[in-house]
Amino acid sequence: MQNWLNYHHLLYFKVIAESGSLAKASEILRVGQSALSMQLKLLEDRLEQPLFERKQKNWSSPKPVASHWITLMRYSLWVTRCWIRCLMGKQRLSLAFKLV
Repeated sequence: MQNWLNYHHLLYFKVIAESGSLAKASEILRVGQSALSMQLKLLEDRLEQPLFERKQKNWSSPKPVASHWITLMRYSLWVTRCWIRCLMGKQRLSLAFKLV
């Protein structure tokens, strides 16, 4: 098992959660459902907890703990985009963090 997460783990999780289904997320991301499912499984393995309820082939809404991860993923994706824009010279980096 890999010990790291990448941008795709975060993005795929966010889109699956927001779209409400693997099929819709697959269309939005233009990625096969099996690839999304595999990336989600890797993320859940790394976090050592399931993020969605699964009943046979149906998915229900994210588990309560997943809502916290969704918020974290949104911020992580935003920071990543800011860094990329900075590296391309399109934006100055100015971040402030509040520890809670």
